[in-house]
Amino acid sequence: MTAQEAVDRLEARRADLVHAASDLILSKGYRNTSVADIVSALGLSHGTFYNYFDSRRDVLDAVIDYGSQRLADRLVGSDDPGSATTLDDFLAQLDRINRRLHELVADEPRLVQFIVFEAASIDQELVQRMLTAYQGFVSSNRSYVENGIEKGFLRSDLDSEVASEALLTMLLSSTVGALGGQGVAADVSVSSAALVDFVRHGMGAQ
Repeated sequence: MTAQEAVDRLEARRADLVHAASDLILSKGYRNTSVADIVSALGLSHGTFYNYFDSRRDVLDAVIDYGSQRLADRLVGSDDPGSATTLDDFLAQLDRINRRLHELVADEPRLVQFIVFEAASIDQELVQRMLTAYQGFVSSNRSYVENGIEKGFLRSDLDSEVASEALLTMLLSSTVGALGGQGVAADVSVSSAALVDFVRHGMGAQ
């Protein structure tokens, strides 16, 4: 086995532990999930777990990182924030972000519900972590807004930070608001139409 193959094997085993922990935490809750549950799901020993993580709390952080990254990937996607040159381009970008978020809610509703609603209730440290993640999401949106202000298709008097927070709130609300324990995303066409209307009339340059 080459050195790179050994590294890849270690990373794959760690990923397996994170995914197993994620499945258990999402189905049973963090407080009801033990290290024994996690290793049992994979047929591994406690020793193997502690080769990768210091504690159950440590693997929870990895699950939070995984879920936050899944959200971040959908918020950013393959779009270049600076590629929009017109308001319609910008609105098309927002529509794509909204649809990607809806897809994530449809594919992994429990993960979204945990990251957005439940994680911060576990302890104060996670409150701060989720606030930091939220600010990261706002920063991603701000790149789109600042591009629009610079190119003149968004209002020049917009506060890019406030506008980005408003957009993120609308995006998250439209995708998680219909979870309600059923794991069913809101109708994407309706939410996209509302988002486009809000931005066109509230943020677009006249």
